Amino acid sequence: MDLPEKYIKVEGKTYNLFGKSDSTEEYYSVISSLADTFSAEYGDINQLLAVIRKLSKNKLRLKKLRQDETHRHLLTLLQENLGEYTEKVEQHLKELSLIKLVRDRRLGMNEMQYHLYMLEAELVNRNNRESFLNAAYKIALLPHCLFDTTKTCQAKPDGLDYVCRKCSKKCYLNAVSGLLKENGIEPYIWLESDLKKIMAGLKSKQSIGVFGIACIPELVNGMRNVGKYNVPVVGLPLNANRCRRWTGEFHPNSVNLEQVERFLSDIEIYFF
Repeated sequence: MDLPEKYIKVEGKTYNLFGKSDSTEEYYSVISSLADTFSAEYGDINQLLAVIRKLSKNKLRLKKLRQDETHRHLLTLLQENLGEYTEKVEQHLKELSLIKLVRDRRLGMNEMQYHLYMLEAELVNRNNRESFLNAAYKIALLPHCLFDTTKTCQAKPDGLDYVCRKCSKKCYLNAVSGLLKENGIEPYIWLESDLKKIMAGLKSKQSIGVFGIACIPELVNGMRNVGKYNVPVVGLPLNANRCRRWTGEFHPNSVNLEQVERFLSDIEIYFF
């Protein structure tokens, strides 16, 4: 399979998973270690997830909760370990217009919410990976912002949504779609269908699983919404948020292909 050139360090509007490194491998190691720590402290992943979701719900209340002894340790440890990946959040919030904030509240997530979302995605993956891999029919929902920005994307609708036509060897949609197909997963570029329509299109399947790739705010919200259908959902974040929604235009983006491959393989992966 042809792969795009090794990803280079990119900057996102609010986050990037490179931090101070030239690779995103360190991020995955850090988030895994944090998940180990908090899972051991709470004992039950579902209980921990409930706490995280409650904390991340209201960013104004979250600032007050950081002073609460009950949650201070969790929030402080997340900031100390994940802060280098979210250094641009506060500047983005200062530049964000009220109109954009009202229209799209996810654009207004603060730094603590990003850290909680990062941990939530890791914990959901731990909880759901086995069920996902054992599902009889698996699909993936991919973001269009992984396309090769130097070419006109030739993706066409086919089934649930658009599918990659392999028009560029440098395209991450092409590379990820190939990896997914090798592992028995049908990849779709999420462009037109809504989640309700997608789930309705899968109702005839006895056992289904969903894999997603998206920027951190979209990934976690997508995981939550798919979870409401009692479907095992897993996913990995884009290396940064660089799409038109955040920056006003598309910029080249990437995802850690090695992590995608490790996640989908049957071998034990180091960050779980």
